[in-house]
Amino acid sequence: FIKGYYRLASAQLESKEYNDAEATIKQGLTIDANNSQLLKMLRTIKQASALSARSNGSKMNNQRQLDTAAARELQELQIQHSNTVREYNLIEANRNKAQREEKMYGISLQELEQNPSSSNNYFRSVGKIFVKSTEPQILEHLNNNIADQKKKQKELTGKLEYMEKKMKSQQLNMKELTSG
Repeated sequence: FIKGYYRLASAQLESKEYNDAEATIKQGLTIDANNSQLLKMLRTIKQASALSARSNGSKMNNQRQLDTAAARELQELQIQHSNTVREYNLIEANRNKAQREEKMYGISLQELEQNPSSSNNYFRSVGKIFVKSTEPQILEHLNNNIADQKKKQKELTGKLEYMEKKMKSQQLNMKELTSG
């Protein structure tokens, strides 16, 4: 039964009969209120209906009416854009983490150079334990970590630049799609 409601609503959506398509989906939801396909189709219908209403409003002479395929393309672009923004924010958080870690290792290196141990007893953490190490081993470890964090920051900065270009491209595509 549910497949029939979905197919009928899809056909009504393609022919821009938004009210009929919404009524069909709601009728299908009375049978299975939690059906993910029907709920997704209902959101699609409401978005297409809203886009159609906006394009038929005061800007009717200036904008072309979006057909269903363009509305779907716009919806896909919006989803891609939100995923790109989410990925951008994650990369930015990782870059900030690498900057903090580099700073932390730098402070440790400064402290070690300014206040050397008279007993030459040094410990560094390895997971949940502390291992006794020599001063040259600790210095090497800190310098390696600082270099690794700088390399990581450089990689993440390149990724951020790429993601910024990708977001701008997606925004331009959405703008072109809606303005005609």
